[in-house]
Amino acid sequence: MSDDDEDVQRELQQFMKDLELFFARYAERYMASDVDAVSAMYEAPMFALRHERAIHLADRTAVRAHLADVMAAYARSGAARADIAALDSHPSRPTER
Repeated sequence: MSDDDEDVQRELQQFMKDLELFFARYAERYMASDVDAVSAMYEAPMFALRHERAIHLADRTAVRAHLADVMAAYARSGAARADIAALDSHPSRPTER
């Protein structure tokens, strides 16, 4: 394996470790119903899926309100734990205009 390949491997391993830490924090804050901490992990504006439909969340207030609704429904469902079952990455493709 070349030095460049080893560097890429190290970077990938660090990226995956950072990603796992991010999602562990996300799940911990989500289960604590900490809408401020969770909403800070999102960008605005953004699109989200709700009832299998894309919805536009135009600003941070809309993102926070959406997450508060989703988190409250999750809590009402009786969920006691959130785990990431798997992480997969897929390269993005440019869209045609």
